[in-house]
Amino acid sequence: MPPVEVPLPAPGQPSLLFVVKHAQDVDGLCVLLSPGVEEGAAPAGCALRLRRPDGVAFVLTTVGKLVPHRAEPHAGRRAYPLQVQPVLPAAEIPAGTEVWLLDTPGPATL
Repeated sequence: MPPVEVPLPAPGQPSLLFVVKHAQDVDGLCVLLSPGVEEGAAPAGCALRLRRPDGVAFVLTTVGKLVPHRAEPHAGRRAYPLQVQPVLPAAEIPAGTEVWLLDTPGPATL
């Protein structure tokens, strides 16, 4: 499958990734946010701004995406739950929370 080209926000220009339908704690390692992102979007280390329906906003960093261990049949585009740092419990990230991409990690330096 060819890589998916994902437009990145210009500096200072956040882009809406998705609106949370479900958040789940994973053994204190991360919080999974669904429906998630497509392959190639929001790699580990990205800064996200989450804005809850009550207007409260906070910034988290992505840990990665939950990708199935095996290929599963699907039709059309596919989204993977996004893993974020477990700074807040999933109960603090209700359905309707907007997930905005603020910035992506720069190239690794030696």
